[in-house]
Amino acid sequence: MPSLLPSLFFTNVRNGALAITYNLSASLFGGTTPLIVSWLISQTNNRLIPAYYTIFTSIIGIIMVTWFIKETSGKSLRGSPPVVEEYHEIKEILEKPEEALWWHEEKKEIEEKKEELGEI
Repeated sequence: MPSLLPSLFFTNVRNGALAITYNLSASLFGGTTPLIVSWLISQTNNRLIPAYYTIFTSIIGIIMVTWFIKETSGKSLRGSPPVVEEYHEIKEILEKPEEALWWHEEKKEIEEKKEELGEI
């Protein structure tokens, strides 16, 4: 999780977005889980409900990560300039800047959507 979360947000909003989303999801799901599981146990009389609940939420998490999270290992983070370790990598970035700045298209789409919503 520590390596995945920063890659989800652009640099200029990363700290705030991480704090809000992580704490909101932890309080929402972590805070209500005991209540939901206790209620399900009382309704079904099945003591394996916590295991079923964990399996169900894990499957949802696997589906979300598989379909909606882009692989960003070895790439610069959204909103960040490319990082190089050796001189020959500079030449590669200059030859193919679209690969090094892979997030530019995504940022343009977001800005276009913001403009459309702003006009409404």
